[in-house]
Amino acid sequence: MKNLLIALTLIAGLSTQAKTISYDVFATEKKVESSRTVNVNVFDFKITEVVKSKNVVVTNCNSNAPVRDRAQTGLCKEVTLSKVEVAQVVLSFKPYGTTDRHGEVNNGKRNEFVAFNISLDELSSSDVELLKNAKRSDRKDLALEMFEFEVVREGAVHTIILL
Repeated sequence: MKNLLIALTLIAGLSTQAKTISYDVFATEKKVESSRTVNVNVFDFKITEVVKSKNVVVTNCNSNAPVRDRAQTGLCKEVTLSKVEVAQVVLSFKPYGTTDRHGEVNNGKRNEFVAFNISLDELSSSDVELLKNAKRSDRKDLALEMFEFEVVREGAVHTIILL
């Protein structure tokens, strides 16, 4: 009887598990690697949706699918994303002395990108309208007018700071 009670307690405890992951959407610092000094350029300034948090609920479920098709036998995941609309400044740079995803050394051959998010509440209505309807060159000019960027180097790690 005692073993049955322990087993029921474990089953009830495992029946539903929830985990929430929150992301720092409005971070003002990003770290990148390069063996040479990083020169950042504004690539784009646009309005986009980003994921603010993710909630994963794992429950027991019955599945008639073959065992090989299930990630974990008897468990189902339900993922809920919380998104927020932001203004996003995208910076480009060319790293040196790093390897890309194919293992090839990237000596300034390819652009890499870093994005900073700004709350739409911090922008005027005319700026938001410009971001929605203007050409990319006009949006880049607005970003250069509104923001400054600083690069701090510590060895091969560069910290790009939005001022």
